[in-house]
Parts: sequence; structure tokens; C-alpha cells
Amino acid sequence: MRHLFYAYARGSMRGMSTNMTPQQRRSQQRRGAADRARKYRVRHRIAGRPLPRDVDSAITEAMAFWLAREKGTLPSMAPTDVAIPLGELLRIARKILVDRVGMDRAETTDAMSRRLSERDEHRQPDFMPSLRPRN
Repeated sequence: MRHLFYAYARGSMRGMSTNMTPQQRRSQQRRGAADRARKYRVRHRIAGRPLPRDVDSAITEAMAFWLAREKGTLPSMAPTDVAIPLGELLRIARKILVDRVGMDRAETTDAMSRRLSERDEHRQPDFMPSLRPRN
């Protein structure tokens, strides 16, 4: 019971009835989380800021487009032997997000650099791949 008091004092239970079953409480929390996520996506869309999944999709589509465009000029190699120029890949991905989807150019560039930047987990020895692997 004490954890419920602390949760209420923190504000995480505001608007919730205290006589709810645990299932009803979890259901209400899930609905609240879904509503917050929806609002987050709408704010990003209005600002012209692509979501990380939009950036991932654009980069994947840019890779597919580049491979399809270069198919006639590439010798018959395994896909692992093909080197796609990173600058060209990012230019195509930015074109997809800005020209087709309608995102803001500056916000798109910022979102792409954030998405491709180094992450904290890359420095953890137990994370694969790691910049500091265990020997």
C-alpha cells in the first residue's frame, strides 16, 4: 500500500480512481501512454520533424533505391561486396523525407545526424557491437 501512496504523491496516479482493480489501473495507464505517444507524434509531424522510425525507413529505402539504380552498372556481386557511398545514401534519404513526405529540411538533417550518432551503449563492453569489447 505504501508504494501506492508514493506513486500518488509523485503524480503518476492523478486522475485514477483508488478503487480500481490492478487490471483496470494498467489498462488506464496503457491508454494514457498511448495518448501521450499520439500527441508526441503529432507535435513532431506539425514541426516537420521526422521520427526515428521515419529516418530508419528513409535510409532503408534509399539503400534499396541506390541498389536498384546501380543494378545495371554493378557486376554480379554478393550484396555484401557492394559499397554504397554514405553521402549519396544520406542525400537520397533526405530527399525522401523532405520532398516526398514533406518534412522540414533542417529538422530532417538534425534528426538524421542524431539517429546516426554514437550511442552510450556502443561503449559498453557487453553490448554487441561494442567500441570496447572484452578481451
